[in-house]
Amino acid sequence: MSHASHAPPVKGFALRTALVLTAFVAFLELAGGIVAGSLALLADSAHVFMDAFALGIAVAASAQAGRPATGRRTFGFARLEVLAALGNGGLLLAVAVLIAVEAVRRFGAPGLPQGGTMAIVAGIGFVVNVGIGLTLRHSARDNINV
Repeated sequence: MSHASHAPPVKGFALRTALVLTAFVAFLELAGGIVAGSLALLADSAHVFMDAFALGIAVAASAQAGRPATGRRTFGFARLEVLAALGNGGLLLAVAVLIAVEAVRRFGAPGLPQGGTMAIVAGIGFVVNVGIGLTLRHSARDNINV
């Protein structure tokens, strides 16, 4: 007698968990950056939002890549992971340009951020990111978007 499990694959679960945690850190850093007046936190928030977006694409691409080939798609859907990786790279480049523009703009009107708030928010982000990295390290072998 076969016992089929309806639990999601570990890789998919790890990616979805990383997506939720990354989105949490992005919102935390956005709020912390606004409260602290910190371009560093705002820039990292933008970067982490892009990471969350990339993880969302990776989750979708991973789900689609597992679909079998069809008459029209003889190679299956595996190329979606490659296209997702290309799109993520382009979006990260665009965010980097926006951060550089804001940094140059702030040279003309510098401000003193709240260091304590920055340290707390950055510390929480660091701990969560280490946890995400440890969770995803095994998935990297199976998914080029990780």
